[in-house]
Amino acid sequence: MPTKNPGKILSGSLTAAAILMLFVWIIPKQFCPSKEEIQAQEEWDRKYKEAEAVFNEQCKTAGERFTRRRTMWKGLCC
Repeated sequence: MPTKNPGKILSGSLTAAAILMLFVWIIPKQFCPSKEEIQAQEEWDRKYKEAEAVFNEQCKTAGERFTRRRTMWKGLCC
């Protein structure tokens, strides 16, 4: 009957633990965004929301100004 070598069992267990750690901890960490990337994205989002608010506010009155100018122009020419 073959005897089990405790050194091989320990070595195999450590290898399995290292591979498990590689797939669970190290590899996913490589795909996560860094703090700088997160800050840059938050800054871009903030600037985008500010610009969108200005754009939407300008769009509310844009049609009124166009109509008013058009009617003024018609009155001057005709």
